[in-house]
Amino acid sequence: MASLVNFDAINATYTEHEKLLGKLGYNPQSMLLDLNQPCPSLIRYCYWLGQEVPCDKYFHVTKTHLGFCCSFNVVPAMLVGNKATQLSTRGSTDIRLSGAGKHVGLSVTVDIEPQNYMAPTKSFFGADVFLHSPIDFPADSDFEDTLQPGWDVDFCVTPMPIDSSDSLRRVPLKKRQCFMEGEGTVQSGSPFSSNLCMSECRLRTIVKLCNCVPFFYADFSEFSSKLSSKS
Repeated sequence: MASLVNFDAINATYTEHEKLLGKLGYNPQSMLLDLNQPCPSLIRYCYWLGQEVPCDKYFHVTKTHLGFCCSFNVVPAMLVGNKATQLSTRGSTDIRLSGAGKHVGLSVTVDIEPQNYMAPTKSFFGADVFLHSPIDFPADSDFEDTLQPGWDVDFCVTPMPIDSSDSLRRVPLKKRQCFMEGEGTVQSGSPFSSNLCMSECRLRTIVKLCNCVPFFYADFSEFSSKLSSKS
């Protein structure tokens, strides 16, 4: 199982096992979904804006480069089973705070069930936490931390607003090293972000070299077919 989320060379035994699983109706995604800890058993209690809320209403399964994740406040296109060719926030239900402070944020109790671990990719028990934009595919460049049993951890998100005058557009892009609103495009038709741009760049390279898309990527099937036809 651990080899499904790395790029080490595989041998004939692995290929034979994959064929056998295929005959049983499994592929890497369906197998991991069956073996993955369900979100309701992972995230036991949820508090939002100071009130206890049903976790299954706010957390849904998404794909990441580490496997499947239980995500809060992501656009519907990022959910497992949905298309990610249009990651626009239009039509989504972005969840926003009404103020600042721990009492109006999100609090959860996590049960990682270490007794049920199978083929772990790390040498310890814990849950990885990523903080990222709702339209971004989670990546190593996001803020990341690991929760371990018995820990009580607080995350503080501090916004960094950047305001530039329109005259900055006259400065060559190579010199200013940033995009203004309306500049910079990603082929999936989404609002530009550095993470999404890098994800598409990786995807173009993978499609060009392997003519396939890793199962842990969001469903870029239509997008990847366009890339493949251009390669």
